[in-house]
Amino acid sequence: MPISTCFPAAFAPVVPRELVLTFAEGEYAEPVTSVVTLSCSLNAGVPAPQGTHPDPDQACAELEKAKASLAGLPKDPNTVCPMIYEPVTVTISGVWDGKLVWERATYGNRCQLTGETGTVFETWPFRAD
Repeated sequence: MPISTCFPAAFAPVVPRELVLTFAEGEYAEPVTSVVTLSCSLNAGVPAPQGTHPDPDQACAELEKAKASLAGLPKDPNTVCPMIYEPVTVTISGVWDGKLVWERATYGNRCQLTGETGTVFETWPFRAD
């Protein structure tokens, strides 16, 4: 008997997609200036995307398309940024589709960051209160 007939949909295994996103000013990932959590797990019984990210639905949708990779996030070819070097570093870490994820990238400034990572790092607070 196939497993799918043994367990109702409510007991289907959860596909874990749990991430921590960090932001740091400068060329290094520390000290962290801001951090958010994001839960994009897939299962019929799991609630909609959630976490401390200000727009978990949009962030999960973009990370889904990018397979949780910074390089795969949507880029805005129309972004024009000032030529001011104020580096920022972001990280994505956690579990995506059952696999460990850890990526770090440094961008020349915040404008370049949002132009190259879509809305994932655009709207959440960049400064800790």
